Amino acid sequence: MLRLAAPATYEELSLLTTPIGRRTLASGGRCLPLYPASGAAEVRLAVEPRLVVRSEPCRPPSAS
Repeated sequence: MLRLAAPATYEELSLLTTPIGRRTLASGGRCLPLYPASGAAEVRLAVEPRLVVRSEPCRPPSAS
């Protein structure tokens, strides 16, 4: 989990994702998985407020 010391603003954020890294957007107790089921993918993330929720509640991290 990345927690910034100071707020940052981006118009768009590009991420390279894989199932191993499992990058997930967490905000307000909700989680939106950004990784593919297999292989790799480039995800471009732009956030705007909406009333439609397409995320799921965050699950506790698995102990490994």
